[in-house]
Amino acid sequence: MSRAFADLHIHSRASFDSLASPASLVRTAAARGLTHLAITDHDRIDGALEARDHAAHDADAMNAADGVPGVNVIVGEEVRTADGDLICLFLERAIAPGLSAEETIAAARSQGALVG
Repeated sequence: MSRAFADLHIHSRASFDSLASPASLVRTAAARGLTHLAITDHDRIDGALEARDHAAHDADAMNAADGVPGVNVIVGEEVRTADGDLICLFLERAIAPGLSAEETIAAARSQGALVG
């Protein structure tokens, strides 16, 4: 059985908490041996989507070249709620900030997301 190594809460420059581009986060994660990376920018998912696209492109190139799998990017968001921040993972759509925690959890779960 192979092992998985993940970082489940990291920001890209999309949320202004980091200077790192989504592509550089994927490259760094791969270089450090991570198998999964959740991009959880504040109140947006565009950085995570960009990282996922980059990782998919890199994985195709790596698989064709040497059979090495790439980094699996998990689309996430650190959502500002009226009750505090929540981390939502495996999103398809961004969740609007400012809802109650209960409303945010319901919105995330409607997408099949994990919330913490």
